[in-house]
Amino acid sequence: MGTSNHNFDLPQLGADASSWGAKLNAVLTAMDGLFVPLGGKQTKAGGGVMPLTGVLVGVTPAAAGQASFRLPHGVQPTGLADGDLWSTAAGLNFRLNGAVKGVAFLEGASFTGRITAVQPAAGAGGFASLRLPHGSAPTTNLGNGDLWTTDQGLYVQINGATVGPLAALNPVLQDLGGLSQAADRGLYFDTATTAATFPLTSAGRALLDDVDAAAQRATLGLRIGTDVQAHDVDLAAIAALASAADRTPYATGAGTWAMTTLTAFARGLLDDTDAAAMRATLGVAPPQLSAVGVVTGAGSVNGASTGVSGASHPNTGRYVVTLANAPTLAAATVTAVSAGSSLIATVTSFSGATVNVEFKNGAGSYADPDSFTIMVAA
Repeated sequence: MGTSNHNFDLPQLGADASSWGAKLNAVLTAMDGLFVPLGGKQTKAGGGVMPLTGVLVGVTPAAAGQASFRLPHGVQPTGLADGDLWSTAAGLNFRLNGAVKGVAFLEGASFTGRITAVQPAAGAGGFASLRLPHGSAPTTNLGNGDLWTTDQGLYVQINGATVGPLAALNPVLQDLGGLSQAADRGLYFDTATTAATFPLTSAGRALLDDVDAAAQRATLGLRIGTDVQAHDVDLAAIAALASAADRTPYATGAGTWAMTTLTAFARGLLDDTDAAAMRATLGVAPPQLSAVGVVTGAGSVNGASTGVSGASHPNTGRYVVTLANAPTLAAATVTAVSAGSSLIATVTSFSGATVNVEFKNGAGSYADPDSFTIMVAA
């Protein structure tokens, strides 16, 4: 369809007012189709399309609320050209570079393609490229890909489940996302915002899941008092000594120890179980004891006595005995043995031929025996 341009020269209004009406009528006739009453239709005289050069400025709507600009609404036109704009029940459409594109659609409608957001206006008064309805989460007709915002944040429906609120882009999470994953690897931060991985075996994980140090010692087989020895000052002091052959530690005080010589011969004596065995190790004979005095009727020191020239009983369980025909006691070993009782006899002193002896029962109280014998070894 061809186009035509119209240039209009308004006639000069002369002094002859009678010619004004004819001249105005000629102008309006030439401009027929460019201006129509509100609600009318703009067409070129004789039909067809009238081109418009310049900027189209919408008229301010009337108080009744009409739109500033109204497109013909219905079906897609035929004979389309780039730049054509129209609306249908599916939304607002236009033709660009030989292709029809939709720029608006009704709520609930679907479309194929990609939404490209418009660059926001510059300055503090600019608008966002995309504004989602804000409020509460949808309750019906949710589908995968639905996106909405609430006061808690941004949400999306994925695989039948609501995901959100979505977090803002975080540099730490970005760094974590860039790490290579592998079996038996742990994660740690090597700076304030970057992370790295390290080997983490099953044994290491078994230690990390313990709730306290006691549980970790049990995992490691280091339970104090069960698997390992608790710290001890004496053991620490002994451990600090320098060991050597034929040396043994001995205590020099509370928590202090030193080393002394311990020969093989001394060790042979120390392993004996009694004095007789020790004497045998040393090659010495035991002392030969002989009965040199027998005291009978010990409670009152009466009756016949053998090898005793005198005896007194100053207190219960205590006796002073003078032996007859006895060796010099200062150079002898003297032992008292009670007979017929379980009393314990103790020689408290001896001098010359005089022996002081006492007897006690198992409770440690003094008691008199029925008789006792003084034994002397020269």
